Amino acid sequence: MTEPEQCPFNESSYWHGMKRDLFKWRDSQDVLMKYPGTKVSVHAQRGQAERFGYINLVYYISLLFLCREYIPFSPLDEVKPRGPIEPPLLKARGPDEFWLQNVSELYDAATQISSLLTDLEHVNCPLRTPFSGLCAFSSTLWSIYGGSFPNFMQFTEIQVQEADVQAERTMNILVRICQVWGLAKEWIEVLDTAKSIMKERRVKSSRYDYPELEDSIHLAPLQGMPRQTFDPVSLRGARDDVSKLHQLVAGEVEEGAEVQEVVTDEGTGESEFVDEDWWRLLSFCDDPHLLSTSIDNAGDQNLS
Repeated sequence: MTEPEQCPFNESSYWHGMKRDLFKWRDSQDVLMKYPGTKVSVHAQRGQAERFGYINLVYYISLLFLCREYIPFSPLDEVKPRGPIEPPLLKARGPDEFWLQNVSELYDAATQISSLLTDLEHVNCPLRTPFSGLCAFSSTLWSIYGGSFPNFMQFTEIQVQEADVQAERTMNILVRICQVWGLAKEWIEVLDTAKSIMKERRVKSSRYDYPELEDSIHLAPLQGMPRQTFDPVSLRGARDDVSKLHQLVAGEVEEGAEVQEVVTDEGTGESEFVDEDWWRLLSFCDDPHLLSTSIDNAGDQNLS
């Protein structure tokens, strides 16, 4: 999917075809079925607010899923919208206008989902289902994202504030959905983690927060996985351990002493990260630029 003919800005791509089909489906609907052009209250008076809500949620969540596909995970140093900044990279850059439109449509979809769910509550027709919960979760996550990376999203200071308010409002809806569906509790935990990490990244740049946020998104629903690293204290401990590993790679410290401290610290009891969340360190092995073979060699020396 990285070949030039499959890049999203090319009409020959699967991505472009799916988006075209989505727009075609949207155009086939009567104007009275399209939010926000038609208000929720119009359908509430006829007892059809729920159907109206679901049709529009399906459209906006589908558009959000399409637009997020090529969004960088953490574009902290980017000054304008663009495609992937880490592998797999696209083999063609694409016009800047496409990426600007893509992030604009992404955030607009998140905004419409938030507004629609709020309006449905105002007419006493709140949607309390797993699907509406997924919509609320996705809208909140991308509102947090927009407020955290204003340069990439081309946001003004006012838009950043609006994104934060929107995220809080939609999160409150998700909390109410959680009262009916326990599944929403996992989503809320992921959003809390995302908000904490992205807020910190506004002040301090570090790409080694990636595994924590990615794990919280992908592994949160899996029972039995340790959750200590989702806490701020454990997150700091994880970053400290990772920092030691990268100092070792850079040759800033002695190999034997630091590897022993990072990998076999359970005797001192100072790091719960190594004791219970050691498996998260394995994610760094996926990137050859993060660890060198010297670490493996150092480990062999310690074992011997």
